[in-house]
Amino acid sequence: MRRLCCAVLLIGVLLAGGLALDVGTAQPASAHAVLVGTTPADGARLTAAPAEATVEFDGEVSLGAGYARVLGADG
Repeated sequence: MRRLCCAVLLIGVLLAGGLALDVGTAQPASAHAVLVGTTPADGARLTAAPAEATVEFDGEVSLGAGYARVLGADG
């Protein structure tokens, strides 16, 4: 009976240690694309409106109609 208790305790300690190791070394999930560049550049001061504006992300992004807007200086 004592051996059984020791075996159960050992298995519990090993499982708890494995769980702690998994949680402690887990990497954060990267579920969102990150903006890496824009044209015109962020903060650029233009004398006239550009012919086009582009944004570049580090991953695939899909936008439905109306999800992206370009506003003038007056908002």
